[in-house]
Amino acid sequence: MKKKSFLNSILRFIKIIIVAVAIALVFKAFIIEAFRIPTKSMENTLLPGDYLLVNKFIYGARTPNHIPFSEIEIPSFKLPYISKPELNDLIVFEFPYENHEYVYDYHQNYIKRCIGIPGSKLEIVNRSIFINDTLITNPENLLFTKQKSRPRSIPNPKIYPNDSKWNEDYYGPIIIPSEGDTVTFSKKNVGLYFPIIKYELKDDSVEINNHKIFVNGNEISTYIIQQDYYFVLGDNRDESADSRFWGFVPDDKILGQAFMIYWSVDETIENESFMDFFRGIRWSRMMKFL
Repeated sequence: MKKKSFLNSILRFIKIIIVAVAIALVFKAFIIEAFRIPTKSMENTLLPGDYLLVNKFIYGARTPNHIPFSEIEIPSFKLPYISKPELNDLIVFEFPYENHEYVYDYHQNYIKRCIGIPGSKLEIVNRSIFINDTLITNPENLLFTKQKSRPRSIPNPKIYPNDSKWNEDYYGPIIIPSEGDTVTFSKKNVGLYFPIIKYELKDDSVEINNHKIFVNGNEISTYIIQQDYYFVLGDNRDESADSRFWGFVPDDKILGQAFMIYWSVDETIENESFMDFFRGIRWSRMMKFL
C-alpha cells in the first residue's frame, strides 16, 4: 500500500511538472517572453546586459516554428493582433534575409526602433528623420558616435539598396511597402523590391539580371506586395546595422514590443567573485518601463 501511495505521489509530481512546463511554454510563445540585449546598437536607450520583457500578443503572437527542445521545423502562422507597430515602438523581430553580410546568427532575435510604418514616406536628411515630409522628434537617448554627418555627395555602397547612391545620413526618400501595393518595376526601384519578392515567394528561382526580375525564367514587370513592412533604426545610429543597410522588416517576422527592463548587468565587469557580480548589477535600470 505504501509503495502504491509513493508511486501515485511520484506520478502526481510528474504531472504537475508537465503542466507547469506546458503553461510556461504557452506563456513564452504567445504572451510575454524575456529577451537579452547583446549589442550596443540601441545605446543609450538599451545597454548590453539589459534583460527585457516583450509583449508578444499585442502585434499578434506567432505559433512556434519548431518543436520545443528540438530543431524540427513545423508550420507556423500569426494569430490576430490587437494593434500594429507604430512610430517609435521598440520592436523585437527575427532577421528575415538569408546570407546577409551584416548578420552572423539568423537564430538570434533583434531589437530596433520602428521609424517607418507601411505606406509612409521616409527620408533622412543630415541625420534628421522626415516622415511624410514632417520632421519627427528624435528619441530622448539618441546617440551619434561620429561628430559629423557623411556628406550627401559620398554614397555608401553598403546601403540598401546598393544602387541607390545614398548613405546612412542622407537616405531616401522611400515609400515603405504596404500589403496590396502594386509595384511596377523600373531601373530605379528594381534593387529595392527584389529582396522583398525573393522573401515573399521563398523561391530560389527568383533572379535579377540587367535591372529586370525573373521568376522561373520569366520576366515580371509588376508585383503585388503580400504583407506590410516596417523600417527600423538603432538609437545608436552610427553603430547600428539596420534598415538602412539590409532593408525592411516583414510583418510576419515581428515577434513583439519591448516594454520593460526587468534586470540589467554590466557585462564589462568580470565576475570573479560574488562582490564583482553584485557590483555589476545596474540597480537604477531594474523594472524600468520603456
